[in-house]
Amino acid sequence: MNIKLIVILSFLILPLTVSAQTSVTFSYDYSGNRITRQLYIGAKSRSRASEVTAVESLSGKKVSIHPILAESKVRVEILGLTDADICIFRIYNLSGKLLKEQNAENSTILDLSSYKKDCYILSIELNKEKKTWKIIKD
Repeated sequence: MNIKLIVILSFLILPLTVSAQTSVTFSYDYSGNRITRQLYIGAKSRSRASEVTAVESLSGKKVSIHPILAESKVRVEILGLTDADICIFRIYNLSGKLLKEQNAENSTILDLSSYKKDCYILSIELNKEKKTWKIIKD
């Protein structure tokens, strides 16, 4: 009787104490090749989503975008950007309408607070090379 009680209690309590919060996200280029993999261990889903960062190379410079799931602001950092580099940020809605255009610096904060909750396309043109990222305003 005691063994049955212990087994039943362990099945009831174990799911409450053990929670696997591991996930893996992948990023792909336009050809379908995987270019980044991010592994999240032990994070809550909301905090994990707000910490997602895209890191890629553009025109030989490392571009970091944080967070991809944003409430109001997105930070874009470009390592090694010089005054000779020409870099422009453009934000489009999913219809392709240009919403914002601004010149970039090494670290730039894009303010999305005036936009409604939706998906947006961030295009970065650095020395005539372009890449785009999807930004989700939450």
